[in-house]
Amino acid sequence: QRLETTALKFLEGVIRANLEKDKVERGKFLTLLDVDLQILRSLLRVAHSLKFLSHAQFEFSLERTTELGKMLGGWQKQTASV
Repeated sequence: QRLETTALKFLEGVIRANLEKDKVERGKFLTLLDVDLQILRSLLRVAHSLKFLSHAQFEFSLERTTELGKMLGGWQKQTASV
């Protein structure tokens, strides 16, 4: 349940950051999103170690969170340079 809650919180943060017009405020949202993504990755590792996720599910999740991290990093760079 904690994984689900964190994933939904991350999604809400993406929506809020996307709607924010002020670059400073958007930057704050993006920083919080980065923290949420780190928490999500940690929860995935715990779920895998407790055998709540199969190895294939864990690998798939890692690939997706890595891709999200790359997109988030690009968005942060774009926001900082605007």
